[in-house]
Amino acid sequence: WEAKMENVWRPEINDVERISWGKPAKKKGTGSRGVPHRLNQDERFLFDQARKKGFLEMEGSGWRSQRRDAPLLNTYRSLCDARGQASIVLHKGSTGIDELVIDISPLRNPETFQQVAQECIQQQEGGQIVFEGNEPSGDEPLD
Repeated sequence: WEAKMENVWRPEINDVERISWGKPAKKKGTGSRGVPHRLNQDERFLFDQARKKGFLEMEGSGWRSQRRDAPLLNTYRSLCDARGQASIVLHKGSTGIDELVIDISPLRNPETFQQVAQECIQQQEGGQIVFEGNEPSGDEPLD
């Protein structure tokens, strides 16, 4: 999977780190006041592990009711965007059934989204492809 690294805006990794601590980013456009990125102690541990592993592993959805959002997911996706890599998140279920979510939008290469999605779905029986926003156009139908 190739990311488009030139001629696209990406956040700086240092700015992602800064907003994860609740500090302002140095480059305008990184983070948003309406989207929480500040991590608590438990989320910080999981974020640091994800940086090392290359994917985020978490219990449940990551939703934090007092923030009405999921700061860990927001921050990890921003890190993946800065690195130009797909955001891979393993949601561990309490019932023993886990969910693997691969967000390929940080690749910023919409010409390949359909191909990458097809390759992913072929790897897991019963998998599902979900597009948020505009579905890519192409010759092959997505399952």
